[in-house]
Amino acid sequence: MNLHLDPVAYSELIEAAAWYDSRLNGLGDDFLDAANQAIDAIRLSPDTGSVLETLDDPRVRRVLLRRFPYAVIYEVFDDQVHVLAVAHTSRKPNYWTSRRDES
Repeated sequence: MNLHLDPVAYSELIEAAAWYDSRLNGLGDDFLDAANQAIDAIRLSPDTGSVLETLDDPRVRRVLLRRFPYAVIYEVFDDQVHVLAVAHTSRKPNYWTSRRDES
C-alpha cells in the first residue's frame, strides 16, 4: 500500500522528536522508532488502527505509539494511506481535520 505523509505531519514528528531529545539525549530517537513502527504497521495493514469515534467516517483511523502519548492519525483510500497527523493525545483534538481529502 502506498503511504503519503502530510508535510505538516512530518514536521510534527520531527518537532516532537526534538522536544523529547532535548529532555533526554536519545529519547527523540526512541520516539522516532515508535512512530516508524506505527507507520510501518499502518502501511502493511491499514485496518490495524482504531476508527475515530469523533468523526463519522470509517476511513479515518489512529494508531497509538508505544511509550509516548502520541497517535498517528491517517485516512485510508483504495490504493493509498494518507498520514494526516502525528498528534499528542491530550492536546487540541481533531485540529488536523482540515488536512483531510473530503472527496
